[in-house]
Amino acid sequence: MKKYEAMVLSCMDPRFQPKVFNYLKKKKLTGKYSSFTIAGAAVGVTSKKFKKW
Repeated sequence: MKKYEAMVLSCMDPRFQPKVFNYLKKKKLTGKYSSFTIAGAAVGVTSKKFKKW
């Protein structure tokens, strides 16, 4: 079983993908994280308004 150093929650909007990739590369986390990508990212996960998502 592979151990990860980080869990990354990001939005599926393609405009954010290069920013997330570059941030993780800068933090030297390439290949060391598990990614969870959904619409709305944290808002989509935590907001009761979007519970049906």
